[in-house]
Amino acid sequence: MSSSALVEELTAACRYADRLAGEILRLLGSLDATGGAEVVGCASTGQFARQFLRMLPGHAGQVVTTARELRVLEDTGRALRDGQISVDHAVAIARTSQKLGPEHMATAEPILRKAATDGASPQDVRRLGEVIRYRADTDGAHRDAVGQHDRRHLWISELLDGAWRIDGVLDPATGLIVKTAVDAFARGAGAADTRTPRQRRADGLAAACHAALDTGVLPERHQVPPHVNLLVERGTLTGTAGAPPATSGYRTALTGAAARGIACDATVSTISVDDQGRPLDAGRAVRVITPALRRAVEARDQGCRWPGCDQPATWCTPHHIQHWADGGHTRLNNLILLCWAHHMGFVHTKHWLITGDPDSAIHITSPDGRIALTSALPRQRAPAAAS
Repeated sequence: MSSSALVEELTAACRYADRLAGEILRLLGSLDATGGAEVVGCASTGQFARQFLRMLPGHAGQVVTTARELRVLEDTGRALRDGQISVDHAVAIARTSQKLGPEHMATAEPILRKAATDGASPQDVRRLGEVIRYRADTDGAHRDAVGQHDRRHLWISELLDGAWRIDGVLDPATGLIVKTAVDAFARGAGAADTRTPRQRRADGLAAACHAALDTGVLPERHQVPPHVNLLVERGTLTGTAGAPPATSGYRTALTGAAARGIACDATVSTISVDDQGRPLDAGRAVRVITPALRRAVEARDQGCRWPGCDQPATWCTPHHIQHWADGGHTRLNNLILLCWAHHMGFVHTKHWLITGDPDSAIHITSPDGRIALTSALPRQRAPAAAS
């Protein structure tokens, strides 16, 4: 089938599914109103939906709630069975009805239904319902907001393979803040950027947290600013065969490539150990890149040097073209600014190669050599002013 034919078939099939779902909701609403679930030994309509209609518990609850509301919202139920609106439209209208009550819903239902039939998305219908509800019952909307805030939670746990899982629920205001911060760091970077949107958002979250840590304004813990603590042998940084992985303060194992990325711009302390690995002496902590040198790199590069990337300098990390662990000097002509995604994701994880002179032009090559990019100095600055 051609693409246009597939689109036509899929659209027709979804319209049919919506009409069928409308009929199922009508029948389920009638069963609920008459207590019919008890005939087959079920204590509730929800249990009937789980047992006989083979629905998951959460989905069964939503379906039963929608069916009950549509018994009152007859016009919405009819529009669903006629294929004029989708199931998700009906769910959005039903949820608004739950919050508004019959007094206000008599006025709101025609407005919401018309928006749905006129082409508004289910999300837009839900938002329109929120506006109507807020204007009709501001106190109730505030109580809902307090409830959403109380339900907030966040889990960050390490998995068995060393990766980390994040799961949680945020209230609307917090969610907006987090999404705005993540989106600011999650933009694509041209044709060479093959990351999926999900991967870009994950990188965006990491970059936002990295920028927050890098500012040095976060609350102190144990009398020092929060920081990533890494224990790594020199052989691990230089890629010596048989060297152990780096370990973090959470005892997470990191590859040498990941450690090199973190160590590009870090405070380094040399720790002497005995033949059993027990610490004997800790040297003075030394900043790899001094604040003055960082300011010079920022003045010259003005942001991420990856072509097409517009992340500002304050969100970037100075990267050693030749890593200091390999004998590279921490000097202006060996440093460039890279954002988190390009620094950790492309260079230190996927091993894109960077060569050239930062004071004029650098060359970036993909691991397979098929993609070659060139990044000159920003036009606003003359090379002489940056040297």
